[in-house]
Amino acid sequence: MSSRPTPRPPSPLGSIATIPWVIAIAAVVGCIALAAWTTILRSDLEDADARVAALTDERNQLREAATASVYELTPTAEGPGDAHGTMYLTASGSGVLSVVNLPAPEDGQAYQVWFLPPEEGAPVPGATFGVDDNGVGLVLIAADTGAFRGVAISQEPLAGSAAPTGPMLLSGAAAGARG
Repeated sequence: MSSRPTPRPPSPLGSIATIPWVIAIAAVVGCIALAAWTTILRSDLEDADARVAALTDERNQLREAATASVYELTPTAEGPGDAHGTMYLTASGSGVLSVVNLPAPEDGQAYQVWFLPPEEGAPVPGATFGVDDNGVGLVLIAADTGAFRGVAISQEPLAGSAAPTGPMLLSGAAAGARG
């Protein structure tokens, strides 16, 4: 009696030899899909960059046409997390800086405004001020302050300092502002 091997039923995927081809085709299709997705994301990023540039230009045009500019001050790493400030400057350069949520300064201390010069350099001292029981304070910005690129606030001796002696608690950019 001769035994004959029983034939195997055909595999639904074909022979084992076709599996690497199937994997290779799937990898190619995946790479094509990934390349298409990358192209779409790159296009979206370019569109977003164009929108940001347009909004920045619009903001700058509005600032030039406005009779006042507004600049925000936010807490630094050393500042109270919920404190912030807003500086309003008129076209003539005078203005006011308001702060909220600053704790009362220590005895014999006050908050002092610092103007950051247009080029790198030491901060220029401004006025000192206190805050009320709610942590709200106001200080006037003189029109003859000169140009500055930013503003910061630190806690200093009551009479003020010629150079900062404590960390900056709030700061904000004021690109091209002048008081």
